[in-house]
Amino acid sequence: HCPQLALKVFGNHSKYGLDLTLEAARPILHSLHLEHPIQDTITLTALFGVYKLPPVSSDLVCSALLMTACFKHATEESLAVARALVPSLQQLLEKTEPATMAMRDEDHGKPADKEKRWLAWTLKKIENALKGQELGFAWLRQWRIASGYAGYTGLE
Repeated sequence: HCPQLALKVFGNHSKYGLDLTLEAARPILHSLHLEHPIQDTITLTALFGVYKLPPVSSDLVCSALLMTACFKHATEESLAVARALVPSLQQLLEKTEPATMAMRDEDHGKPADKEKRWLAWTLKKIENALKGQELGFAWLRQWRIASGYAGYTGLE
């Protein structure tokens, strides 16, 4: 619940000595993209390279969170970033079997459950943004239906 503090700590490794992991980065990215300036989200994603994490564009959850933030802020620059991420999101979804990401009762309360809920919510936002930008989104709609996310109505 303190993403800007986390950003400060992970942004200054020499002072705090904490390593950023993908498991830690996802919830920070989720928190930042909701209510904080896009610059904070971009700063966190820039730290992925510093900590030798996979690129944001290669992680389904992180990529979707970043795209949602970029579409939400709707500046010329953020929209360009969001549009540039579309092909990598499409490739990630093509490589991800929808059934493996379905929300299951036995996962409730576990980190994977949160990430699936974040993904369901962000993919819905991305589909709406693609529609608003008059960009193709049939591939995304098809994946959302196959995964069961099309009916997801959660807030996050």
